[in-house]
Amino acid sequence: MGETLLRKALIADDDALVRAMLGSALRGLGFTVVEAQNGEEAVVLHEQERPDLLFLDLLMPKLNGLDALRRIRKEGAPHVPAVLVTALTRETVKQFEQDDVRPDAYLEKPFKLKAIARIVRQLVGLAGEAEGAA
Repeated sequence: MGETLLRKALIADDDALVRAMLGSALRGLGFTVVEAQNGEEAVVLHEQERPDLLFLDLLMPKLNGLDALRRIRKEGAPHVPAVLVTALTRETVKQFEQDDVRPDAYLEKPFKLKAIARIVRQLVGLAGEAEGAA
């Protein structure tokens, strides 16, 4: 009866403040959150935790967000929804993209909490109201 599916999100960003802000927003939307400080850590955590949603910073040490996504999708998660977080313009991001891997959505820095809620509803179909701070 109650659709209390505890969803899990993985946030990978080398900026602790960005991880904290995204984590707070996602917890407010009913997610448990695991955090990685770089792309390699994200791949390992994905394997261990099997999250339902990924937020990957494009520019991280050890492995950028798209390369981390490529490895995650090749290693048993062909379509875990992924959000690429970046301060770069779309044209610059396109230089990083390749045909074999693309994120499902983009979150531009600086981001608004409403944008996070909209993306989450779009990708994982949350029906509840996401009321965080605007």
